Amino acid sequence: MGASGSSLSPDEQTKVSRKVIYEYEREKATSAPGTDLSGYVHERVAAHSALPEAGYQCPKVRFGRTELQMPIVTCGGMRIQETWGRKTKPVPADISGVDTACQDNLIATIRRALELGVNHFETALGYGSSEIQFSDALASLIASGEVKREDIIIQTKVSPKKPGDFKEAMEKSFRQMQVDGPIGYIDLFSFHGINKQVSLDYIFEQGGWDVVQELRDAGKIRWVGFSTHGMPDIITAAIETDKFDYVNIHYDFIGSYTASGSGEAGGNLTCLQKAQEHDMGIFIISPNDKGGKLYKPSKKFADLCAPDLDPISFNALWLWHHTPAAHTLVIGVARPTDFDEMVLATKLFDTEEGRAKVAAVEGRMVAAAHEALGQEWYENWHVGLPNGYQCSSGVMVGKWVWLWNIVKAWGLFEFAKDRYIGVMSNNKAWDDAKTFEENTADWGFMPGCCYREGVEADLEGVPDPEKVLAILKEVDGWLTKTGPGLPEELKADCAPAYDLQPDTPWPEGHNRHSMAVRRWPTNVGTTVIGAGSSATSNQVSAAMPMPMPMPTY
Repeated sequence: MGASGSSLSPDEQTKVSRKVIYEYEREKATSAPGTDLSGYVHERVAAHSALPEAGYQCPKVRFGRTELQMPIVTCGGMRIQETWGRKTKPVPADISGVDTACQDNLIATIRRALELGVNHFETALGYGSSEIQFSDALASLIASGEVKREDIIIQTKVSPKKPGDFKEAMEKSFRQMQVDGPIGYIDLFSFHGINKQVSLDYIFEQGGWDVVQELRDAGKIRWVGFSTHGMPDIITAAIETDKFDYVNIHYDFIGSYTASGSGEAGGNLTCLQKAQEHDMGIFIISPNDKGGKLYKPSKKFADLCAPDLDPISFNALWLWHHTPAAHTLVIGVARPTDFDEMVLATKLFDTEEGRAKVAAVEGRMVAAAHEALGQEWYENWHVGLPNGYQCSSGVMVGKWVWLWNIVKAWGLFEFAKDRYIGVMSNNKAWDDAKTFEENTADWGFMPGCCYREGVEADLEGVPDPEKVLAILKEVDGWLTKTGPGLPEELKADCAPAYDLQPDTPWPEGHNRHSMAVRRWPTNVGTTVIGAGSSATSNQVSAAMPMPMPMPTY
């Protein structure tokens, strides 16, 4: 996004229009009938069309004991690659098997990152064709002289495995990353997914650490860390080995994703505190998605952020100003414009204005939660709740109570539905004839079962088992296709305020034609904006510095 709206790309025009239409409807609802809001629309278009001045660089901070100067925003590589390598399209052997349009989009995205001072690029062996594509793109930019190798930070990740399998995986990853070629070395290597005790066993008892240390001694790895979707006890155990230089972890204003409801703090706060004690770099995984699907926020959540901040900026600034502070937040980019909202937020990093805005929004968020849930419940709901590894039924009790809370308090239904439906396959795979260990053997990044009969026995000792059981049943009814769905009184709060994705990312089934021409979704009028918004869209169109076709509803 340029300094003025006249240079808006089609993607940016779409995003600006959707945000301004939401704001117009919000303003109209509180204005006297017949109020002329054209000036307001022009002001909001201008505000959303501006990014930092040419030459602006993302702030950098010390990344723990690595001493790297880390940009507070990271370019992540799990939503921009052509394929995950699942079902429909295998991972190609090399870059020649990648769609040219997809690779051009990646190169354009990397160039935009570098232009903004975002020089940290994160990928993984498990991200399909991502390693192949990132290494080729970065190698080409290094060869052309656009960037020096020493001026970028490259991170990749490989999951812990049995000895022979792990060494083979490392060799494949480093081959794909061209470590013996133009890339030369990996700045930050991560053990991908220390989610269970077996992961630590693979690393420290079955030779995984030795494989990595050998590569480190050879100068092919600079620093070693780990990523995790695990429970707080496993994360803490990994940190307390004092072997790791940094951690990729889930932690956001709304909760800690898979770890929500678990541990003494009901999430990963104590893990961040331990990481700080060990002077580790703190990298927050997927804040814009796992932090509440903030690119498609609920109307209630967006309303509570306004007028101070948007949801993405609020969560980012909350994390950067948190104690302990997050050093960098990764954006799972799918296109160059995906940096826009987060980079705008960096302008308020480490400022009194930024801190004041975060405090104002947080105050409204907490007040809304107190009103919806009660202060006592909001502050203590997690106490005594087990996670799926602690339940004979496998049900993620704490996590599902957390989802119930955030739907009631902030309307985050779209996010909750995605997270709940995502683990229903664990219920289908559960076999009562098997042992608990057999049933949970494949749990890793998405652990636990949804509500199912038998969980009642796991609630013995919970402070209020009847309330918890009622919540588990109710949230299951809200989030499953066969349930009754949301009650009427929650529907307005849970409706999406807008959707900042102008198209579907490549690995999720990207429409190849949309690389050249962006089109409005057919459901935007009813789902994102609300019926009867033709006047709104016409006003926004008129206010755009670069006229664009607007949908008619």
